[in-house]
Amino acid sequence: MAKRKKDQPKKPKKQPPAKKASRPKNQKKPKFKELTGEELKAAYAKARKEFTAADLQKYTVDEPMVPFEDVIKELEEFVKRQKRKRA
Repeated sequence: MAKRKKDQPKKPKKQPPAKKASRPKNQKKPKFKELTGEELKAAYAKARKEFTAADLQKYTVDEPMVPFEDVIKELEEFVKRQKRKRA
């Protein structure tokens, strides 16, 4: 190994990789089983029954939108500016 000269700075040590969050050793990984047709139907029925109007509301909120005509107008202006730059 070559010796480092005194005027050279020390190389920083590499950081060890961050540890993953681990579960206790006595706890096993959960196993998921394939559901049969009847079990799957029952699971879907339960999910439909528990799905409320409040849950649906999260996915049906109207958000403000820009009219399509405005978007097209902006795009046409952008294309014109780009053509002028390239000419």
